[in-house]
Amino acid sequence: MSHFFDDFSAYLLGESDHISAQINETAKGDAHTRMDIYRHGYIQQLIDILADDFASIYQVLGTETFFEAGYDYLQRYPSTSYTVRHFGQHFAKFLSETAPYSDYPYLWQLADFEWAKGSVFDASDAPIVTLSQLADLSPADWPYATFEFIPALKRLCYDYNIPQLVQAIETEDEMPEPIALPSPLAWVMWRKDYQPHWYSMPADEDAFFIHARRGDDFASLCALLEKWYDDEDEISARAAGLVRRWIDSGMLTAINLPT
Repeated sequence: MSHFFDDFSAYLLGESDHISAQINETAKGDAHTRMDIYRHGYIQQLIDILADDFASIYQVLGTETFFEAGYDYLQRYPSTSYTVRHFGQHFAKFLSETAPYSDYPYLWQLADFEWAKGSVFDASDAPIVTLSQLADLSPADWPYATFEFIPALKRLCYDYNIPQLVQAIETEDEMPEPIALPSPLAWVMWRKDYQPHWYSMPADEDAFFIHARRGDDFASLCALLEKWYDDEDEISARAAGLVRRWIDSGMLTAINLPT
């Protein structure tokens, strides 16, 4: 029986038609006709799932072109899991490396942003650090403190006005033109109150954030800010403000000290 299901899967994916020999001909059609009904239904279902996961791409490309893109994607990255939740995980990569979609870089960035939204929505829960917990840290502890972020969090970086495009599509406003930015802009996306949230990070916060996620201690993070600030009081205030923002936003699951 396992060989039957292996052959059935291979037929759906267009890898072989060995299963045709195991299908009886009926008044409704021969083996190929009957199996093609399953194949076409399977393909349509997967493309419909892509359209749900990447509504902005569907909106931009339109039904016909999106179907073509979805079909080509299925050939390049066939579904290999029992669940279709992860089927679209390579769609942004596909758009970035496949003509003619790769000629419009904002397409893969739109797809990447939408996939990130789904990823942070599905990520596991974790306890959240509160301001009251900071009372457990003495001033002498802070230079050695490291930060642990919640699983439902991602750093994104785009050189187009991606969040604005997605927001316009979601609210059914007129979609603005994709605009190439002078330089890539970093974003942090996380889940709070069961919804994805995001904001753009200036260069100093982005560097602070990247190194905090790598496990650098607070003293090292403050030293990074010397690139942007000369005064120690400014550095301290900026560093404290960033950590406070992470806590207020519910991004941190732990503040750790060396044992």
